[in-house]
Amino acid sequence: MLKQNSKQKSINLTLTVFTVLLCFLFLNINQAKAYTCTWTGTTDTDWATAGNWSGCNSTTPQTTDDVVINVASANQPTINLSSASITISSLNIGASAVSTLTFSNGFTNELIITNDLDIGANGTITHTANTTAQAHAVRLDVGVDVSIASGGSIDVSGKGYTEGANGGLAKSGNPGSGTGAGGGGEGGSIGQDGGGGGGAGHGGSGGAGQHGQGDWNGGSAGIIYNSNINPVAIGSGGGAGGAGISARGGAGGAGGGLLIIEVIGLFSLSGDINADGSDGAVGSGSNNWGGGGGGSGGSVLIQSETITGTGSVTADAGDGRQGTLIDGGGGGGRKDCNLWR
Repeated sequence: MLKQNSKQKSINLTLTVFTVLLCFLFLNINQAKAYTCTWTGTTDTDWATAGNWSGCNSTTPQTTDDVVINVASANQPTINLSSASITISSLNIGASAVSTLTFSNGFTNELIITNDLDIGANGTITHTANTTAQAHAVRLDVGVDVSIASGGSIDVSGKGYTEGANGGLAKSGNPGSGTGAGGGGEGGSIGQDGGGGGGAGHGGSGGAGQHGQGDWNGGSAGIIYNSNINPVAIGSGGGAGGAGISARGGAGGAGGGLLIIEVIGLFSLSGDINADGSDGAVGSGSNNWGGGGGGSGGSVLIQSETITGTGSVTADAGDGRQGTLIDGGGGGGRKDCNLWR
């Protein structure tokens, strides 16, 4: 019995060692299956279409893959985050060719990059324009470092709530969209040009629209909303100008969009981050009265271990347009750039 037990122990030990070796071999094989997926845009603009990638094992980028977007193709990629967050190993965009990555439905889910994000001198990241609800944003979770070269950008300007549209001849302008929307300027059948649209509010109040010819009232100013700490809202739209009997009012400006980026390591910014509101349009009358109100700036939230560089971060308001005046401007947005709290 002792000899049998000793033999059984020897067999068990051999099996255990063999199992461990197999596990290591399996892990090494899996680790080796990391690909460099290069965007070609051969089929369309959809990130989730395998035919748009080369060197990607006949599929789309997976969690261990490095992603390169560096081609001046008409089909630039759009990543749809409506179902869930997506994870990749690294992202390098716009090193030498004009390249843009657009986020869609990223207000809740994010792109997780376990290693580095590099935006070259010709690279841009943006998101789809919102309309009357907050649906789109750029949300990035980066596990190591971020570098944005001079000329590179994350630009979500004019991608917030939509602007107010003009109401047609002899009608008041429509208000913008969003919590801090600017009101539409008055218009009607008396006089040539209506009142200017009101500017949208956000981090600050918008400006009220000016009176138009015929003493039509300008649109109301948009209100303040959101927070300076951890801001998570897009900018609002400015109101459209009113119209007289022969001239249309100008449309308002759209609000700025939203960027949220969390970086475990170094954030090096030599390029630009912009979440600006858009300017209102001038009216079509002889004196350009009945102009639109400006959109308000959006939001930028950056959290990193270290932030360095000479680049710029803006969430500026759009200007309002009323005749030769610049009024009915939007309020500025919200920016919070901080080290990990």
